Amino acid sequence: MLNKSSVIPLYVQIKEILEKEIVEGILKPGDALPTEKELTVRFSVSRMTLRQALNALIEDGYLVRLKGIGTIVQERKLNQTLTTLRSFTEDIKSRGMTPSTKILSFKKQKGTKDAVEKLGIKLKDDVLVTKRIRFADKHPISLETNYVPQTLLPTLTETVMESSLHQFIKESGLRLVKAKTKIEAAMPSIEEQQHLNITDKDPVLVVERITFLDDGTPIEWSVSVNRADRYTFTAELYDPSV
Repeated sequence: MLNKSSVIPLYVQIKEILEKEIVEGILKPGDALPTEKELTVRFSVSRMTLRQALNALIEDGYLVRLKGIGTIVQERKLNQTLTTLRSFTEDIKSRGMTPSTKILSFKKQKGTKDAVEKLGIKLKDDVLVTKRIRFADKHPISLETNYVPQTLLPTLTETVMESSLHQFIKESGLRLVKAKTKIEAAMPSIEEQQHLNITDKDPVLVVERITFLDDGTPIEWSVSVNRADRYTFTAELYDPSV
């Protein structure tokens, strides 16, 4: 119920109530909200006050208005900061979600031209290559390919890649200290559409990352194709002259 004697504006109270229902799963992604008339009756407020609350929820990414359909609950985007070195598993768990992985392939191959450039290895060196789908609460959000020099992680297995590679690296006594990341927008291939459950009109964010050990050695090169409707990336920028 709304507290009309509170200093908190009514539209903010309505926003908080509806946001709580979305977070707790009472209102699920894809659900249509009741009509504005029904909501004004429920909260005993004017249509203008109600629209302020709905607009605030739309701005925060909880709701979306679709022409001819109405206002529906939107899938929440996963925001990843570019200032912290975090694994996919750590990132998803920190949001209260359950990460999971499906391995599409795990193989050993000789170094390619790209692998030589990214990982600082030789063409004759063996590289462990894994292609996998990453899920958050059983929803596919990323198609990822990882390249690891076998000499650095000789005991790496497919079973390990079903969970967290970064955790395995740490448990192997190695220390990850930094990563170089490049992000670009693209349209998905047929394979990416199939694995990520998207169409050829849905853009993706391609993230290329090289992760380094404390001695400067590259230990992993990864290329992940992420659903743009489920992912955002945030970076903090500083003025070097200050």
